[in-house]
Amino acid sequence: MTYDEDTDTYHVKVTVKNDGDTAGKSVVEVYAQTPYGTYEKENAVEKSAVQIVGFGKTDVLEPGASETVDVAVERYLLASYDDTNAKGYILSEGDYYLAVGDDAHDALNNILAAKGASGMTDVLGNTAQGDAGKAYTWNQSELDTETYRTSRYTDMEVTNQFHDADLNNLETDTVQYLSRSDWEGTYPREQVSVTATEEMMETLDGSLYEKPEDTPSVDDFTQGEDAGMSFVDMKDVEYDDEQTWDKFLDQLTVEDMCSILPDQNGSQMIESITMPETYRGDDLDCLEQVKFKATGKSGTVWPSTVVMTSTWNKEDLARRSSLIANEAYFMGCTEIWSGGPNIHRTPFNGRASAYYSEDGNVGYLVGTIVAENVQKYGIILGYKHMVVNDQEANRESVATFVNEQALRENYLRAFEGAYTKGGALGTMTAFNRIGCTYCGSSVALLTNVRRGEWGFHGHVTSDAVVGTGYKTHYDSNLAAGVDYFCWDMANGEGSKTSAERIEEMIEGGDGYMLQLLRDATKHTVYAQSRSILVNGMDSSSHVEHVTPWWETALFTLKTVTAVLTILFAVLYCLEVFVWSKARKEGKRE
Repeated sequence: MTYDEDTDTYHVKVTVKNDGDTAGKSVVEVYAQTPYGTYEKENAVEKSAVQIVGFGKTDVLEPGASETVDVAVERYLLASYDDTNAKGYILSEGDYYLAVGDDAHDALNNILAAKGASGMTDVLGNTAQGDAGKAYTWNQSELDTETYRTSRYTDMEVTNQFHDADLNNLETDTVQYLSRSDWEGTYPREQVSVTATEEMMETLDGSLYEKPEDTPSVDDFTQGEDAGMSFVDMKDVEYDDEQTWDKFLDQLTVEDMCSILPDQNGSQMIESITMPETYRGDDLDCLEQVKFKATGKSGTVWPSTVVMTSTWNKEDLARRSSLIANEAYFMGCTEIWSGGPNIHRTPFNGRASAYYSEDGNVGYLVGTIVAENVQKYGIILGYKHMVVNDQEANRESVATFVNEQALRENYLRAFEGAYTKGGALGTMTAFNRIGCTYCGSSVALLTNVRRGEWGFHGHVTSDAVVGTGYKTHYDSNLAAGVDYFCWDMANGEGSKTSAERIEEMIEGGDGYMLQLLRDATKHTVYAQSRSILVNGMDSSSHVEHVTPWWETALFTLKTVTAVLTILFAVLYCLEVFVWSKARKEGKRE
């Protein structure tokens, strides 16, 4: 094993030999064990005995053939999140192990063998020896709380963001988390009931929008001023070039920007900047919905993402992702709301077939590959459902309580690779709440972590809105970091779309909301200008309204038909009138 300091990565090189009499491939799985000592126990930093940190797969090996597989392991994956004392990621003091194994149980046996232990069993309960030669160890002499204190992707400090997601911090009924330090004493034995406090009820209500004291006025912004810039001009403009973005956004009216807030599998064209309409598809195991609006072609039905992940084959992961991207391109789809990194927390999650794994690190590793190979073809990857979407039945408004370590190392970790390393530019939030806060209104999730810590520059959609309920606090959602709204349409008396509500607020003088609307528009334009939507366009592109001959012919036919219908109706009325008059006079003509 070697360590590359420049990339902060370990390289585990494993030689695999086919000792059988049949050709085949073999998986190389690398697991880590990190120290679990006094500090971890005192500060409730929980750890598993081993965790997956990398994998690879050989090519087809003929009998007697061998191949050396180099598995890269990011040291970051060996860090633990301490939400009690350090309030950030730590590298624990003590002995670290990396081990190769056919599964987690086998890898742990190899680590135990390296420690001189005996009496191990395999996953089936049979006696096992373990192989110390398949484990590597080193010692860290002191606790490290600084290496990952600052984000690896931005200059933002990584620290606690989800204090109110932990039930124990909400001044109500407390819960006892299962702890490795005391299995017997902390194992849950009865269902927990929760009494919501008044503060929790206010958060559950969802009216979280607050204007800052120094909020700008509507008049502080320029609107509808032609600067000669079009949508395609933004494809190479850096996200942080505020002057150019402001100049571009000054061209748009509030009505322009609001027009792309509601989504129904796509967004409208903004003619003033020559930004075409978009099509968005829903991809679980097959691209769907978009087929009814675009080419009329349906998608390929793929084996589930669970099967894909279970191949442990990075080349196959990349190939399938590339094929899905090309299929989306063929179907006229600029963005896919794809299945992905949510955790298989229980076997009862109705969307489990769309999510990769029960392991956050596997989601991190697989998501990186998938995102990179979808985005490189100009298809926006909109992973869903972010985050802690633990159930399908009754998922509307469900409150999921969780501590920060579990969020960081499991739920968020599973999404992190796709965005920080894979370059995904889309996201769909979830129906559920993190603690009492609806995912689509979570500043901690969408702004502080995604944009602040991860440096995300793409756009975010809500999950399906459909007009009413807790998901329609559009002001709170926009302020938290949602940029547009999935399946947003009026639904019943008094219901308003996001566009209607936001435009109404700005017309009422809310300059902060106009600022948020401009930010949301920037995020959408940034993502879409990096997509296939710019193909075939240049600065001279413009919109021409053309009426095809068949539409003119159809209109003429409808007009002639209408005129003839009216004429015959008049003649019929005259006939009835004459016949009725003749009858009254006792004669018929």
